[in-house]
This record gives sequence, structure tokens and C-alpha cells, in this order.
Amino acid sequence: MRELLERDRRERFGSAAVNATEEAKKKTPAQLVEHGIKTVKTLYTDIRAPGVAKTCLKTVCTFIKNV
Repeated sequence: MRELLERDRRERFGSAAVNATEEAKKKTPAQLVEHGIKTVKTLYTDIRAPGVAKTCLKTVCTFIKNV
């Protein structure tokens, strides 16, 4: 089953996406969070979507405090 899923992922997204997934497995949780925050800041700038990044980061902080 895993082989079928892996083959399907390669067909849909190419080998670059699979390699990125394998690299993500090597990162620590802190590095993954840092990467996620940078991605949110980059994709949701105040010019494109005002307030979206701020709301997202506030929500993540709330989740972390609850945990």
C-alpha cells in the first residue's frame, strides 16, 4: 500500500516534492515551526491579504498555550 501511495505521489507532484518531504522528516520540530512561520509571513503579506498572517500566528500561539 505504501508503495502505491509513494508512486501516486511521484506521479502527481514529481520527485522534487517527494524529496522535500524526505528532507522535512530530517528536521526537528522547532525547525519545522520556524519554517512554517516564515512561509506564512511570506505568503500572506499585508499587501496581498491584510491581517491574515497576524490572525494565523495568534491562532497558533493559542494552540501552543493550550497544549
